[in-house]
Amino acid sequence: MSEENEHSHQSFFSFFAGPSKEELERHEMEGMAAAHEMRQFILSLDESQLKKLIPLIKMASDHTEAAFYYVGVAANILDMKYGQCMSCARKHDEELANMAAESEAAFPPKDSSVYQGLMDEYNMEQDDDGSDRVMCKNCGMWYINLKDRMLRSPDKSGCSGCVQKEQWG
Repeated sequence: MSEENEHSHQSFFSFFAGPSKEELERHEMEGMAAAHEMRQFILSLDESQLKKLIPLIKMASDHTEAAFYYVGVAANILDMKYGQCMSCARKHDEELANMAAESEAAFPPKDSSVYQGLMDEYNMEQDDDGSDRVMCKNCGMWYINLKDRMLRSPDKSGCSGCVQKEQWG
């Protein structure tokens, strides 16, 4: 029997056998952690907050549409006030800011030989006003910075100005 057929048979039988012991243990541990977190949350509430929470839970258990309404309100507040994505609960703005900071830190300074080598490789010239802008020496196309230009191929095919110049003269 081939390895592929053997794997499909194992998947078929594991479907009927149910989750593995490890999966069951992990699920149980996650459930206990969630229960402890909920207990800590409820313990952290003051008296007036607890008095509001009790009728809210009762109403949500009696009226499912109310539960969905308040879930939507809370999810919207998490998104609008705290920047948490309603789809995946991640904070994309923070992640992008962190990635940008890491990218800035990893990029060579303008006065380094590495930076100058990249400028030569991409046929770029630095703006005279001290900004990060760079210009293609071949066609005069401006880019916000060298990193922006480096998102494309270093030859003429990576510069839209050069492509236009070759097409239209």
